[in-house]
Formats: sequence, C-alpha cells, structure tokens
Amino acid sequence: MSVVDLLLDALTPAQRAVVEQRGRGPVKVAAAAGSGKTKTMATLYALGVAEGLHPARILAVTFTDRAAVELRERILSTMVDVGLAPPGGPDSPLEGAWIGTFHQLARRLIAEQPYLAEVPRDLALVDDVEARGLLQEAAWSVREQVAAGQGPGRWIPENPDLRTLLGLIDGASAAVTRLRSTDLAPSTCRLLSQAAYHRFEAAGDPAQEIAWHRCAMEVTIAIWEALESRLVSLRALDFDGLLRQALAALTGSPALTSWCQTNFQLIIVDEYQDTSAVQSALLERLAGARKRELFVVGDARQSIFAFRDAKPGIMAETAGREYSLFRNHRSVAPILAAADHVIRADDHFASDQPMEVGRGEVEAQPVLLGLAESVEAEADGIAQALLLLRQRGIPGPHGGQQAVEFGDMAVLAYTFNLLGPPLEEAFRRHRIPFQTATGGLLIRPEIKDAVALLRLIADAADDQAWVRVLQSPWVRVSDRDLLQLVGDGEARRATLGERLRSALPGYQGDPSMLSRVERLVGVADELRSSARIRPAAEVLSAALDESGLLAFHEARSLAGDPDGQRALASLRDLQRVALNAQAAGGWLGLDRLLERIDSISDASGRAEPAPRGSQQLVTLSTIHRAKGLEWPVVVLADCRPHHGRGGPPVLWDRIEGAVVMSRIGAHDTAAGVRWKRSPAAAVAREEHRRLVYVAMTRARDLLLVTTTRPGVKDPAPTLEGLIDQLWHGSASRSEYAELASELAAGTPWIAALSGFPAAVDLPWGAEPAPPTNAISGSEAAEVSPASIPVERRWEELRTMARRARGARFAQPEQLSFSSIRTMASCPRQFWFQHLANFLVPGRDGSAQEAEDDDVGPASPSARSGALDLGRVVHAVLEQAHRLRPDRGPHQDQLVAMLEPHRSALGVELSDAAESMLRAYAGSPIAALPTVAVELAFSWRGWAGDRLPPLVGAIDRVARLASGELLVIDYKTNWAIESSELGDYQHQLRLYAAALGAGLLGGSSPTQAVLLMLRSGERLEVDCDRAAIDRSLAWARGLAESTVSGAALSGLGRPDRPCPECDFREFCPERRPEAGGGAIPAKR
Repeated sequence: MSVVDLLLDALTPAQRAVVEQRGRGPVKVAAAAGSGKTKTMATLYALGVAEGLHPARILAVTFTDRAAVELRERILSTMVDVGLAPPGGPDSPLEGAWIGTFHQLARRLIAEQPYLAEVPRDLALVDDVEARGLLQEAAWSVREQVAAGQGPGRWIPENPDLRTLLGLIDGASAAVTRLRSTDLAPSTCRLLSQAAYHRFEAAGDPAQEIAWHRCAMEVTIAIWEALESRLVSLRALDFDGLLRQALAALTGSPALTSWCQTNFQLIIVDEYQDTSAVQSALLERLAGARKRELFVVGDARQSIFAFRDAKPGIMAETAGREYSLFRNHRSVAPILAAADHVIRADDHFASDQPMEVGRGEVEAQPVLLGLAESVEAEADGIAQALLLLRQRGIPGPHGGQQAVEFGDMAVLAYTFNLLGPPLEEAFRRHRIPFQTATGGLLIRPEIKDAVALLRLIADAADDQAWVRVLQSPWVRVSDRDLLQLVGDGEARRATLGERLRSALPGYQGDPSMLSRVERLVGVADELRSSARIRPAAEVLSAALDESGLLAFHEARSLAGDPDGQRALASLRDLQRVALNAQAAGGWLGLDRLLERIDSISDASGRAEPAPRGSQQLVTLSTIHRAKGLEWPVVVLADCRPHHGRGGPPVLWDRIEGAVVMSRIGAHDTAAGVRWKRSPAAAVAREEHRRLVYVAMTRARDLLLVTTTRPGVKDPAPTLEGLIDQLWHGSASRSEYAELASELAAGTPWIAALSGFPAAVDLPWGAEPAPPTNAISGSEAAEVSPASIPVERRWEELRTMARRARGARFAQPEQLSFSSIRTMASCPRQFWFQHLANFLVPGRDGSAQEAEDDDVGPASPSARSGALDLGRVVHAVLEQAHRLRPDRGPHQDQLVAMLEPHRSALGVELSDAAESMLRAYAGSPIAALPTVAVELAFSWRGWAGDRLPPLVGAIDRVARLASGELLVIDYKTNWAIESSELGDYQHQLRLYAAALGAGLLGGSSPTQAVLLMLRSGERLEVDCDRAAIDRSLAWARGLAESTVSGAALSGLGRPDRPCPECDFREFCPERRPEAGGGAIPAKR
C-alpha cells in the first residue's frame, strides 16, 4: 500500500473528501468542535510532503502558540506513522518548516527577508505589557495637548461637557487598539471619517455632534501617531505593529510578494473564523492568484474574538469550495445536544445541521444544571461537586465507573471578576488543588501586596498601602494589634506611618509580630531614600527580597503548597513587567512604574504554572483561554446573560467607516443610535452565545452549568422555583434560562444537579445499590452489635458508609505515617478512619471527623489537653525558628511567645509547656541553624504509581556543623512505649527519604533525632541508605494492603488498641474488655 493510501485510509469519509481537494482550491472547511480538524490538517500537510513538497514550501498558520505546537506534533507523528519520517530521529524533518501563528510567521518573514521587506533587521519586539504602557504614555502626551488647547485640543467644541471630556481620551485609546488590528493607516482613517461626516451632515445630524466626531477622530489619530512615534524611536514593534509591518512589506515590495507566492505551494489556515482584517489581507498577499492550494478551516459558531476585529461572517463571505466536518469525536450525546440547542437559538445558525455523535461507548449522563443565590454559594457548590466527582468517578464504558482526577476537571467562565475570589477560597477550604489560566495579574493577592509595598515605599503617607501590607499574610498584624499600635487619640491627625513609628518603641505585645513590623518599617525607609536614584526594577527586587515577601511564598512553594507556586509565578511576572518596561524606555523610576501598573488591566496574558510532575490540579480558565482545550469534566460557571453596556464613548464604526462619538454627556448621538441598530452592535451579544457554545464543547464526558443570574426577571432563588416560573411562561433571555426551559419540558439530555449548592449530590452512585436486606442506619443504631453476626454487621456498616459518603472507599487519597501506623496496629481502625470516613463523638457529644495528626489538627475526640499542649509547643517552636533561623532561641523569648496561649491551656498545662520550652532552649540541638520548620510535603511515586502519595509535616530541619542536614521531630508525651520506638524510627527515616527525593533540593539527611521535650531524652536514628530502604519496605508493605481490595480485618492483631480507639463503640471486632455502646453519628 502506498504512503498516500495509508494517509487516506486513516481518515473518515468526510475528512478524506477534504484532503482529496488538494490542488482544487480554494477550499473552506466548516469544522465543528471535536470533529478531527487537526488530524485533517496534519494529513493534508503530510500528503503534500508525500507528493513531493518540501516542508519549507508549505505554510501552516494557527491562531495560538499552543495550537501551533499541537499541529507540528500531529504532523510529525502522522509522517512517522506512514514512513515519511524516521521515528525518534535526531534531526526533525520539520526543521525550518513554516508552522506557527500569524505573529510568528510575520516575524520570521521580516527577519529572514529583511532586504526584500526593506525593514531593519534589529527591530525589537515588545510584549503586550510594554505595548499597553507605551499606549498609556502616548495618551498622556495627547491629554496634555488637549488640556493646553494645542494639537487635537484645538478641535474641542466650545463649552465642553466634563463627562464627555473625561471619556474622550480613554475612549480614543480603545479605538486606537481596535484600528491597529485593521489594515488601515492613520491617514486613510482620517479620509474615511471625513467622508462619513459629510454624509452625517447631509442626513441632518446636529452640527455639535459632528464637531465632536471630528474632535474624537483627531484625538484618536494623535494618540495613534504618538504611539507609532514611540515605537520607531525604540526601534521596536508590538504584536499589532508586527502584522502591519509584514503587510506593509508585502504591499510595498513586489519582490517579497513574488518570493512568498512562489515559495508557498500549499497554505493551510486554522481558526479562520477568528482572523482579523489585517490577517486576512496578509493571507490574500501570500496566496495571490495561486488559491488552488489554499485551505482555510474554521467554525463560525466558535468565532469569539470580535474585540480583535475578527469578523464572525468571514467564513460565509470567503469564496471557495465548501466542505463540512460535523461528526464530533470528543463529547457524549447529551453535551452535543445541549450545545446545539444553545447555538441554534442564534438565527445565523438556526438551519445548521446538528453535530453527529461520534462516541457511543459510554453511559452518557445528562448535562447538569445548578442555581445559587450568591457567587459564594455557587463557588461552594462547585467545590462540593468536584469533590464528589473525584470520589465517585463518572459512568464509564459498559456500565462501569470511570475514575476522574482533579486534573481531568476545569471550571470555565466568561470572566472571573466576581466568581474568582470566592471560588479560590472555596477550593482552599475544601483542599482542592487548582491552577488558574484567567489572566488578571493585578488581581492576584500577592501582587496586590507587592504593589502596596511599592506604594508605601514611594509615599510614606499612603495609609491604605500601610494597612494592606501590615495585614498581609507575611507581616500578619491583627486588627487588635493594629489598633493598639496606631489607635492613640492624640496622634489622630498624623499619618498611619507616623503613628506606627511613634508606637513601636513602647509596644508590649507579641515580640515576633513586633520584629516583623520593625523589619518592614526599616526596609521601607531605606528603600524610600534610595528609590530616587535606583531604577524601579531594582527597587522592586530589593523590596520583595528584603521585606520577606518573596521568602514567605518561597517557603510555601517548598512545602508543596500550590498557592505558593502560583504566587511565585505572579511575582516573577511583576518583575518581568518592571524589567521589560525598563528595557523599552530607558530609565524608569518608581513613580513611573506605579503609573504604568495603574494602566495595566489584565495585561499578563499568561496562564499560571502547569502542574509539577504528576500533580493533579483543577483548571480555572476564562473561556477565551480554554479555546482548543478539552477536559473529561467541565463546569461552565457564572453563566449569566449578556448585558450590553452601550458601547465605548469613542468607537471605530466599521460599517460607516468613521471614528464617532457614541454619546455626548448622557445622551446618545445620532451616529451612536445608528450604530446600536446596526449588525455591528449585535456582535457582542451574539459572541456571548458563541462563548457559551465553546465552553460547552470543551467537555468530553460530563458538563455542569451553574449560575446566580439565570436571565429571568425576578428569578426564584432555586432551580425548582425557576423551572416553575419558566413552565408558567416567564420570558427567558439567556442561554442558562433556555437550558432550564428544556429541563422544565422534560428533555432527557438535561437534569438538575441535586442539592446544589448547599448539599450537592450526583445522580449516580459509586457502587451498586446495597442489598435489600441491609439494615438501615436508624435500625442499626437500635441493634446491639453482639446480637448481629460479624459478616452481616460489616455489610451493614459498609452500607451506612456508602449511603452517607456516597463514594468508593477502595483506596485512600493519601497516606501519612500516622495512617500507615494505624494500619500496622489495626486494619479495621484504618478502614473506619481513612476509607469509610466515619465520624467519632466530639468533646461536646457532637459528631466529628477523625483527622490525621500528621497533616492537620488533632482529632477532637481526645479526652485530655495533651494534644492542645502539643500544638501550642509546636507553634511556639515554629515561630521562634522562623524568626531567627540562623541561631537558637533564648528561653525568655520562648516564654514570651507562649504568653498568648496560656489562657487556652490553663495553669497546669501552661507550666508544663514553659518547662519544656526552657529545657529545649538550653539543648545543643536548639542552637543549630534552621533550614526549614513545619515542612509539609506530598511525595508521589514513593512506592510506584499504584499507591497514593505519602504526606507528612517535618517539625524541623537543621544543619549540622559538617554541613549535613538533621531531621528533628518533637514529642510532648511523658514517655514512649518500647514497642513504639521502632515505628518512630521508621517515621524519621521516611521523612529523611522525602527530603532526599527533592523536598529541599535533593539533600539527603544521614541523621535524625526524636526529642522527648518532657523528659529531655533524645533518640538518635541512623538514616543511611540501607536503613531508609528497610523503612520504605515496611511502609510499602502496609500501604499495599490498603489498595489491594482485600478485606481489612483486625482479628489478626491480638494487641490491637481497642481501649483507645475512637470507633470501639460500634466495631464488631473489638476486644471484649474494650467495652461498647450505641453507634454514633455517621456521614
């Protein structure tokens, strides 16, 4: 079989029909979501190579960097599969291939053909952040001219309305951004606009309005030309300028145009529906008359970049032989039905054929709807749903269950301005790891902290900045302490900074807090005095380093906290902004940097860090950034109706071909009214619907749609109430309400998300339904354990756990030393606590969850204050070693840190804590330099991929005089049983192994010590390789039994700790002398 036959045989009939048109173009392919367009384009490319084209003579254009990488990889794998390229060869056959975005290809064209393009070779490229800053500077320069009545200021009409003037500059700046994505020049814009104003005058528009239109046009062009002048002086291009420069080069250089049209024998364009006017003009120049080899692929239903001057109707307007790919191989039938229902409500797509279902191997679940009264409730409901999904999985092939991890889930929204903060808080509260790809650098809390720090360095009288920094996580001044520091009445007229300085010498509160504040004040004063002579980027770096802000988030990151990793990435982005601004504009002082930061809105344009290694994170992403991606589970959140805001005050009306003022003061102009009635004004509303469609088609197996505003006048607070409203004829005006209407009508592809948002449940269980003869929870509580056979008793308890938790308990989500030790002492106790998640009686008689003392607060079932004592002593030692990591704490310092905790401990325990702390301060170990304290870790792969991660928290890591690391663990027990010593040796060796696996850069300790703080005894533990291997084998052997699926029984442990077990009251395997009672609350 020939290579061509191999390529064609791998395609569906519809895909093959497209590929076979090579040489018969132009061809335009309407490719629905998930229809295999990338495979089709890769095969088309490979077919060109198979028929003799060199890759350097094929041009493949995509819309994003990610899509370009994916297309290149798919092309290469397709060529390898049919023998066009060797597998794993050292030299890629695509080396030098023209595969990339419009911007990448334009830059390469100018760089490789500078003489034909007549463009200097040393032009720099500035990113979006610097470009926004340059635009802001251009706008400020024009603003000053307008204020002085110079330049475009001469066009300001008499007696201008203040509201109109305030919106003029900002509106004109937005119009410049829009105009620079077209193929127009400033001079052409002026000529077109003036011709339009003559038409307005002939149509009877008021002379005052036309005067304002002329003024807006002159201001817009002045800002545009000022921006271009700044870029020329810097010998730089921004992204819009790069495309315009390439187009100008092709237009002005017949030689370059001829080279391109001769060289590129096949042109493939992806996401054609999102191309702008300047990109379309570039394609026209590149293809020329040779359109027989032009293939454009797109989907008008996924056109979502109108703000970049993309024309949703470009697919219909472009000439070419039409082909369709409408068989979706990604999503299950209910998702496709819901997406089709939403998009076909748009008149442009009402007659489109529905997508064909390419998947039928799963028991497809309906799309699930949820409605909440507030974004906080919506966020918590989403978090509950994701937890349930991870526990239960989703229905899989052949009636089975398909496991889903957090990395298989995404939450998408049009914007996260409202939902973002409460959603992130809900995820933290429920311990759901996540990554964000939502943009919005300046809304990140750590960036707000850093910017506030810069503001108080620039201005010591900025009270708002002082409050933000003092109450930030790394300084941690409470409201009470802040009031005590700065609340004295005699200094009310002084600034907060002045009051703070005067209060610090006499402050008698928390010494560690005092030290942090003194450090902050000293750093701010020192940097303020030098900020006048140091560049802003240097001041920022010094502020982050010397204030402790950077170290705080580095410590979080080292401890495995995803929030710490995100914070470090954001702070690096902020430093990048400062450094690039410095490079683009020469000297940049702190005041100018703060002005530039004020001008940046959502300017980072980057997704946050991808998960490290096998770490599974839920993705939070705007819909725009999710284009081209897919997940098994998608939550379309905050699905609100579109609300038009009347358009900007100054706009480029593409239909009229003019810069116009849409309103003057509070009144719309005649041109503004015409614009609102034109198809252009409907683009934003129609694009909102297409965004919802794009988000829905990102889901493969399950789609959830939630909102707080369903688009119905005076909506009911619950989904049931909303359905009742819709059933009785309430008008719907949103995509969500349309879906809810289908739910009211009983359409099978949609269902309610039960219990959302307060008590979410899923419409499927994790395991088959319990047998009909199982005893209910209420019945079980009334039956004595001794009167029920053991096997029946366990079936009953499993049923109770299954009903309450609604999840499989075949494998724990994580393992700690404490849980492994529990497994060693009694597998049944492990089952209760770590698999079935039964609740235990709390101190007040209420039901509480048994917790793991390695990774969280101790179980509230404790019968004494011993655990409270341990927590306080650990907290004081952590605080002391964080404050002075280079040397040991003094005993008086430790006692002072204990003071705030005395009232909670009581006299007896407080005295015991003080005794332990004083003795510790005098020990040689206390004086060792500290490397880390309370170092939490999550170690995946510690025993292969099959076992859950090993988690823990190391009390302290110190450095010996030899330079080696020492692992230290504190115990506040009176004594340790001799039978327990072996277990604790295993614990310390596991901690040493975790450090050696990369927790602190891969340094592997050879020693560890267990400190008995009450008695002063010290147990030294060897951590050589052989000892660590023995401890790992011990832990792995026990961990294997937690995932093997075998029944867990405690009967083989005659010394099982039944008298101390929280679950003894209802365990049928308890030892007779342990006692028993009624079954407590369960979940």
